[in-house]
Amino acid sequence: MAKIGIVTFHRAHNYGAVLQCLALQEAIKGLHHDAFVIDHINSKLQRSYPDGSLRLYGNVIQKMKRLFRHLLMSTRIRKRFNLFTGFINSNFILSDNEQEYFDAIVYGSDQIWNDSITDDDPFYWGEGSNTKKKIGYAISAGNKENQLSLHSEHIRRFSNIGVREDSLLFQLKALGIENVSTVLDPTLLLDRNDWIKLLNLKSLQPSKKYLAVYSLRGKDKTLTLAKKIANHRRLALIDIGASIPLVPKTSRKDFLDPKQFVEIIKNASYIVTDSFHGTVFSIIFNRPFITLNLEDGQDGRVANILRELDLGRNHIRIHDSYDINYLGMYDAEKTNDRLKILRRESLNFLSSNLDF
Repeated sequence: MAKIGIVTFHRAHNYGAVLQCLALQEAIKGLHHDAFVIDHINSKLQRSYPDGSLRLYGNVIQKMKRLFRHLLMSTRIRKRFNLFTGFINSNFILSDNEQEYFDAIVYGSDQIWNDSITDDDPFYWGEGSNTKKKIGYAISAGNKENQLSLHSEHIRRFSNIGVREDSLLFQLKALGIENVSTVLDPTLLLDRNDWIKLLNLKSLQPSKKYLAVYSLRGKDKTLTLAKKIANHRRLALIDIGASIPLVPKTSRKDFLDPKQFVEIIKNASYIVTDSFHGTVFSIIFNRPFITLNLEDGQDGRVANILRELDLGRNHIRIHDSYDINYLGMYDAEKTNDRLKILRRESLNFLSSNLDF
């Protein structure tokens, strides 16, 4: 049994970031190792998820705007912040000593190589730790893949690298880095039953069948499509809020912790999303779903997994023609069989790299 550290965006208060970190922690534990999430705090990333405190900076007009937003939103922001913080502290095994020795550190499972997010924080490139063996798992560089050459010295110190997107694999290969392969997002390392057990999910049937919509980028487009499908299927609509709006909306669920997010997906009759993890959890729980392709250059990750699972027909553009009666349907058993193969390959990647 080895002692394994994890470096990722574990305190990013969005559902995907928190759930992928939890899944990676549990997958490593399932390989009979001790797993610890290294509690590295990146100041730029933390500013993206405010706790509701009043922060006045900038010129007079900017200060007035921030004061107005604080008065309007602080209570709701604080409530959401506390939901995520409570979940993180209750479920992650945290190590607050960045110099603690680990037999290996697993880096990744998010855009940790996107310098525009991290403000070029060297910790995410393997610097500052007291561990020689560094492994990448489901690493992404987001839209900053063309800047990888600036960090080639750091990258070459990794013993093996698993990446999320094919495009990143090709970029690394072009730099002459051969110890790289694509792997599943950590959330897919756990199957339906694993998630039910891990989060103690409820199996109660809702009083009224519903369609769940979860949008990170499309908002109006995704919600419009969701309403159309919900009306056709005579389903109630649950709008999962990805952030706190300036003006409260009674129709949205803005105060869900990550467990409740998964629970709503699990019990939905249909899901419409433009989010990767909205897509992933729809697949895990075999829910009928549609993922909207927004054609904004950020759909590659969704396209990859849907192509791997032969679900490309579930990835539609707003102007596509389709038969609404069959939209979102797929062969769940066939999908599950293919996913088992991919899951086994990704777990083998982790297991072989953590074999001491």
